Parts: sequence; structure tokens; C-alpha cells
Amino acid sequence: MYLSTQLLKVDPKTYKTDDPNDYTTPSYFGHEADNFVGQLCKKTSLVSLLKCAVLEAKQQYEDIEIELKVAGDPELTFTGVPYISHDIMDALLDDAIQNNLVRQEQFGTPPSKIEITVAQKKENENYIVRVSDTAGGQPLDSLDTMLTCWSVYRHFENQYETSGNCSTWSKSPIKIPYAYCAAKVFGGDVSYVSIDGYGTDRQVVFPSHGLTGCSI
Repeated sequence: MYLSTQLLKVDPKTYKTDDPNDYTTPSYFGHEADNFVGQLCKKTSLVSLLKCAVLEAKQQYEDIEIELKVAGDPELTFTGVPYISHDIMDALLDDAIQNNLVRQEQFGTPPSKIEITVAQKKENENYIVRVSDTAGGQPLDSLDTMLTCWSVYRHFENQYETSGNCSTWSKSPIKIPYAYCAAKVFGGDVSYVSIDGYGTDRQVVFPSHGLTGCSI
């Protein structure tokens, strides 16, 4: 969208009048516009990205309680691509929300609190974000489908077409694999740990140097 505004010479002052639906309005995800060069941001903040993701989630799911905690320095930044990092955060958070909603629909259990923890200090080699819930975890009988979706996205569609019934760990089986691939591109990683009958931890690791020295 940023490129569109440059090619079309859209004046930021006229965004709301010329583009009432925000189709060409750049998204900064709580960051200063002056820190952007195209989609790159010289001062990407995990805390700002998570605050945006939490706000969006609460607007859509009012009954879900989400707590954001920071272990370390909340002001730390790195060179990154906020819209991709935001997608990763959104995938982890959405998975926790969907787990709660599925359990509520099946058993009538009220949603449990979702806890998001950011661990980052200046001397750390990596910054870590963990999204945790106690929504019952993933049953062992879903493991086969879950692992298959991680490795072969098309399997989900094929299974649905052949059986008409698909059982995965969330309503959006593509989001977590996408988050995993996106994190890998930037030198990070995503892990997914679930205890059947208790809950699930989703964790993403970002190199503290961001895109500095990274070849894409």
C-alpha cells in the first residue's frame, strides 16, 4: 500500500477524502512514519506490534481476556518489516482465541485468559514472544492432521473435499505454518507446545539484530 501512495502521489492529508476505505493508507502498526523506508522500519517494536494485535482482537472478540506482559526493556527496537511481524503475532494470537472459542462451542466452557509475554533485553541475542492459553490443549488424535498442515498446506483443502469434514487444531490451519515460514525468513523460529487437557504455548523467536546482515 505504501508503494501505491508513492506511485499515485497520494497526499497523506487527503487520505480520508480521496480514499475513505483506506485502501491506499499505509499501516504503521503504532510506529512513527518517519522510521519507514518502504515497508522496512528502522525502529520496529515488538511491544507496539502486540498492542495493535491485542487491540484488533479485543474489538472483534469482546469476551476474550488478553494480558500483555513485558519481561525486560519495553523500548527496545530492531530493523524489521512490521506488517509481516504483525501477521506472525496475529497468527499466534488468533490460534489461542480460536482454541477458546472451539472449546466454548463444544463444552460451554467460558474462554480462559490469554497471556502474551515479551522477553527482551539489550544484551539478548534473541527477542521472544510467547502466547499461552489454558483452553484444553490439542487432543492427540488431531496430531496427524496438524503435522500434515504444517508441511503441506494443500492437504487441508483435499481432506475437506474428499471427506467433507476436517479436524485441525484451529479454524485457520494456514496461519501458524505461515508464521513459521515468515519467522524462518528473518532468521527466527516458531514453536508450538500443547498439553492435552490443559493448554497451549506458542512461541516466536526474533534475532535481536533484526534484518541487519540478513539476506532475503
